Amino acid sequence: MAKSAVLIAPLLAAGLLSQSLYGTVEWWLALSLSFGPLLAMGAPGLIAYGTLGDKFRRHVRTATVFVLIAVTVLLLLALAMPLLGLDWKSSFYGPVALQCAVVALQMTLSARLKGLGKGAWASLVESTLYLSLLCALLLNWQGFDFILSFMGLLLFACSLLIGGVIRFLPVPSLSRWQRRNYRAFLRVGLHFMAGSTLMGIFMALPRISLGLLASPEKVAEFALVFRWLSISIVAHQFISTVFFRTIFTDIDTRKRDRMLSSAVLLVAFGTVSIVFALYIVQALNLPLPIPTSMELVWTMSIVMVMWSATACFEGSLYREGASLAQIRAIVSGLFVQILVLALVAVLASGNVLLYGVSYAWLLGLVITIAVQNLALRIAGQEMFFLLRVVSGCLILFVASAFAALWIV
Repeated sequence: MAKSAVLIAPLLAAGLLSQSLYGTVEWWLALSLSFGPLLAMGAPGLIAYGTLGDKFRRHVRTATVFVLIAVTVLLLLALAMPLLGLDWKSSFYGPVALQCAVVALQMTLSARLKGLGKGAWASLVESTLYLSLLCALLLNWQGFDFILSFMGLLLFACSLLIGGVIRFLPVPSLSRWQRRNYRAFLRVGLHFMAGSTLMGIFMALPRISLGLLASPEKVAEFALVFRWLSISIVAHQFISTVFFRTIFTDIDTRKRDRMLSSAVLLVAFGTVSIVFALYIVQALNLPLPIPTSMELVWTMSIVMVMWSATACFEGSLYREGASLAQIRAIVSGLFVQILVLALVAVLASGNVLLYGVSYAWLLGLVITIAVQNLALRIAGQEMFFLLRVVSGCLILFVASAFAALWIV
C-alpha cells in the first residue's frame, strides 16, 4: 500500500498543480534523489549488507552516526535559507536540502529493515518522500499553500525517520561520536556511495537535463510519461524489498536468476498493459492527466524494463562483493548517456528533444547491463535467464518500432 504513494503522488500532482509548478516539483525530486545518496556516502548499502553478514558489520555504527550528522547539517541549511533571503517558494536550495535529508534517512532506515527481514516496513519507509508529497497535495486540495505544507511535512517526516534510526540501528552515545573511525567507514562506504549515487544521477539525469536545457513544462511532459510507466516498477520493487533477504543470501544462483527474471517479466507485462490502458483513456477522453505524446510513451516503455534489469544485475554484483564492477558499469552507461545528451542538446528541440533524452537513457541502460553481465560472467555467476529476458524484450521493442514505421 505504501508503494502506491510513489505512483499516486506524482500523478495527483500533475492533475492538481499547474504544469510549471509540477515540472518544478519533479525537478526537485530528481535533484534530491541524485544528491541524497551522495550525502549518505554509501551508508545505506553498507548497513544493508552489514546487517546480513559479518564483513561490514563493524562499520554499521559509524555509518549510522555519519548519516545523522549529515542530516542535521541539511536540516539546518534548509531552515536557514529563508533567513538568508532564499525563500522556499522562490529558491530550490531549501526544498532540495530538506528532501535530500529525507532521502538519506529513508534509505538508511529501509536498508536496516530489509536486512532484518522486515520487508513490509522497509517498503513503507522507502516511500516517505512520496507520502509527504501526497499529504501536501491533499492539503493543497483543501486550500492550504502547497510548498509550505510540503516543507512542514518533510520536517515532520525527518523527525519520525530519526526516531526510527535510533530505534532500529545501534547508535552510540554522543560522547563517542568523535571517536568513531570515520576514515575506515569512508574507505568502504565510498564503494557503495559511488554505485548508488551514480545510479541515482543516471536515473534522474533525463529530468535534470530537461530542466537545464528546456523549461519546467517540458520536464512536466516527460515526467508524466515516466510516472505512468513507473507503475510497472512496483512489481520489481515489491519483490526486491520484501524478498531481499531470500534473494541475496546463500541460495542457488539459478534460483536467484529465475526470481530476478520473473521480476523483469512482470515489469515488461505491466509496461505493455499501461501503454494500452493509456490508449484507451485517450480514446475515451477520460478526465485523467495523460501524456500528449503516445510515441514518447512507447519509447519510454522499454526504458522501464531495462531499468528493472539493471537493478537486478546491481543486486547480484553487490551480493558477490563486486561493487567496483558495478561502478564501472554505471560509469560506462552514464558516459554514453551524457554523450548522446550532448548531441541531442545541440541538434534537437521541442518534442524531438524529449525523444532524444529517452533514447539517450535507453542506450545508457543497455551499455550498463552489458558491462554488468560481463562482470558477473567473470565472477562465475552469470544470470542466464535474466539475460535472455532482457535480450528478448529489446528484440521485441526494435521489431515493433520497425513495424510501426512500415505501417506509417
